[in-house]
Amino acid sequence: MAATTAALILASAARADDVADFYRGRNVDLQIGVGVGGGNDLWARAIGRHIGRHIPGAPSIVPKNMPAAGSLALANFLYSAAPQDGSVFGMILRGIPFEPLFEGKGVQFDPLKFHYIGSPSRDFSMCAVWHTHPAQTAQDMFKQETVFGSTGAGNESHIFPLILEKLIGMKAKIIKGYTGSQDMLLAVEKRELDGVCLGTESLRRSSQFKDGKFRIILQMATEEDPTLKGLPLVTAFAKTAEDRAALDLIFARVDLGRPFVAPPGVPAARVAALRAAFMATMDDAAFKEEAAKLRFDISPTSGEKLEGLVRKAYTTPPAVVKRTAELLSE
Repeated sequence: MAATTAALILASAARADDVADFYRGRNVDLQIGVGVGGGNDLWARAIGRHIGRHIPGAPSIVPKNMPAAGSLALANFLYSAAPQDGSVFGMILRGIPFEPLFEGKGVQFDPLKFHYIGSPSRDFSMCAVWHTHPAQTAQDMFKQETVFGSTGAGNESHIFPLILEKLIGMKAKIIKGYTGSQDMLLAVEKRELDGVCLGTESLRRSSQFKDGKFRIILQMATEEDPTLKGLPLVTAFAKTAEDRAALDLIFARVDLGRPFVAPPGVPAARVAALRAAFMATMDDAAFKEEAAKLRFDISPTSGEKLEGLVRKAYTTPPAVVKRTAELLSE
C-alpha cells in the first residue's frame, strides 16, 4: 500500500514537472471573443494579468481579441485551428456552447469536447433604452418599435431582442454588425439604435449609464437580479408553458457566466493545471484588488461545473429544443 501511494505521488510530481517544463519561458495566447473595452474584455484582460503566476512554469499571457460573429469565430478557431497543446485558450460568450443545440449557422465545433477552464462571475442581463426613447416601460414596447444592436447570431445582444419579437410579441427590430457592447452603446448615443440587451454589469460600467442616459426596462432572466427589484422579468410575459420551457433553456446560458475554454486536444495534465490556475487567480489578492477597482463581482464557477452545465443542456427533451430553435431562427 505504501509503495502504491509513493508511486502515485511520484507520478503526480512528474506530471507537474512536465507541465512546468512546457510552460516555462512560453507565451500563452488568451483569445478574447469580443471587442476591446467592453465588460467581457475587461474581465479577460484582468484575469490574463494574474493567471500566469499560477500556471506551473509561469508563462507570459498575451491577450488577443477575436470579436467576429459574437465569439462564434473564436469558438471555431479554438476547436480546429488553434494549437492543441495548451498554449492557447480563450473566453467565449456564454451562449456559444448552445449554438449546436439549436443548429446555429456557422458552427464548426462540438461544445462537449471543449475543455472548460472556469468562469469568474455570473452576470444578470437586461434590456435598456436611451432616456429619450418613447418606450418608458416594457409594456410600451408592445406599441413602440425599439431598435436594438447585435454582435452576432449566437450572442445575447441578438437572441434577447429575438425573444422580445418572436415569443413575447413586442415590436423589436435588430441591426447586426456591431463588434461589442461599447460599439453598441456608442451607436445608441448617436441614435443609430434605441437600446441594448446585454449584461447588467456591462451597462452599469458605461459612462452613459452613470450619466443617466439609459433606462433599464426589462430583466432578461428567469430569476430577479437583486439590484433590479421592481422591474419585470421577461418570463412574466410568456403566454404558454411551452414558451416558458423555451425561455428556461435559453437562459440556462446565464449560469455559464463568462466561460474560459481550451481546445479539445489539450493534454489532461495541462487542462488540470489551467483549471487550478484559474481558481487560484479568483482567490489571488492582487486580482481581487484589481477586480474591486473595476467594480467586478467575483463569483467563480469551476471548469468541471461548467462542463456539467453544458452536458445537462444537451439532455433537454427534443420537443423543447425544437421549439426553442424555431424561436431563435430567422
